[in-house]
Amino acid sequence: MYFHRLLLLLLPILTLTLPLLLEFWLFSPGLWYRPFLIWAALCMLTLLIEQWHRHEL
Repeated sequence: MYFHRLLLLLLPILTLTLPLLLEFWLFSPGLWYRPFLIWAALCMLTLLIEQWHRHEL
């Protein structure tokens, strides 16, 4: 049940910070493949958390 509380806490934080992150992500000079690396890292993090959560049950 605590997991749902965490999601409810993170939702407003993401709502406030997502526009700033998208602006930085899309319009900053740098490597063109950086967004793909960030998405890959987020997918791997999600996979690891899900596997850890399944072993906990």
